[in-house]
Amino acid sequence: MIISASRRTDIPCYYFEWFIKRIQAGYVLTRNPMNYSQVSRISLSNDVVDCIVFWTKNAMKILDKLKNIDELGYKYCFQYTITPYDIEQNLPPKEQIIDNFQFLSSLLGKHRMLWRYDPIIVNENYTVDYHKESLYHNSKLLRKL
Repeated sequence: MIISASRRTDIPCYYFEWFIKRIQAGYVLTRNPMNYSQVSRISLSNDVVDCIVFWTKNAMKILDKLKNIDELGYKYCFQYTITPYDIEQNLPPKEQIIDNFQFLSSLLGKHRMLWRYDPIIVNENYTVDYHKESLYHNSKLLRKL
């Protein structure tokens, strides 16, 4: 089974301590967003979990905590969201986010790092041309890997 950690929230950035405790407990309870009264118990046992995919925009806070996952023997990778917006709050500057992505890539291997450019907002400030330029610029930075 593949655990998609963070589709609803950024677990690495905000809830990593909680996630480690859930792994140590061997399970997590999750509520169905379409049926609030339905709660499922998902096994996080190492013999059931093939890989954990961490979705994040900022893994800087957990670099020293990844050893916990490694010591428990779990395989994991990152789906890292890097977007050009200045409307997102509580994030470090984009340059730091890209530096962190590159550092994680050198630490874990580029095969364990996925870059995600999402969501794509198109309006008067974020035009299609703006996104083309941003994608080109970010691709050049990330291509150094």
